[in-house]
Amino acid sequence: MSEVRICMEWAIFIPMNLIFDLDNTLINRNKAYQKWLALFLKFENDTSFDWKIILEKDNWGYTPRDFFYKWLIHNFSLDFTPDLLINKCANELHFYIDRDPKIIQLLKNLSKNHELFIATNGGEKNQMNKLKKSGLLEIIDDKNIFISEKMKCKKPDKQFFDMIEKCISNTQKKVMIGDDPINDILGAKQNNWETIWLKLNRELEVNTDFEIQNINELESLLYI
Repeated sequence: MSEVRICMEWAIFIPMNLIFDLDNTLINRNKAYQKWLALFLKFENDTSFDWKIILEKDNWGYTPRDFFYKWLIHNFSLDFTPDLLINKCANELHFYIDRDPKIIQLLKNLSKNHELFIATNGGEKNQMNKLKKSGLLEIIDDKNIFISEKMKCKKPDKQFFDMIEKCISNTQKKVMIGDDPINDILGAKQNNWETIWLKLNRELEVNTDFEIQNINELESLLYI
């Protein structure tokens, strides 16, 4: 694994399939989720409230939703069921997603030389709403978007990556870019894809080809 360095194989004249995760890769899911949850719990104006325990329990959304919401309901004495909260979040979270001009420009630049894809776990309606709100659908074609609910399997299952391979060019290098060490990086490694892990200030040992601190460093890494 290497820090941000130019890889000579990835020269500008070699087109690649760049497969992006969505949450906390192309959109700031954590920021949107905290906004949604603060309004829901009515803590949006409570500066004394300590979010640390909730955010640790949520763990970037990696914690299974049923388990997390059972914990939330118990600790905050909420009169809801886990299923209701799961559906409520799915229907409302996209309202708190920001359109990021830097991400839009990055993808526009990358699309000049490479084919862009999105591979994400989640419900189809929820993820498509996020893609629309973030403006990503203006750049990445619907046919290049792979959502676990629609595919009937999810990352890091090998079947998920196998199905993507059937839909994209086998003559070009496949590169998975994502924040999740298991779902994105380990999952893609099963199919011998190149991987780029978004570190995002975390100190973890991840078996990846490259790591970058944030998505805006990607253009330099790919030597465009």
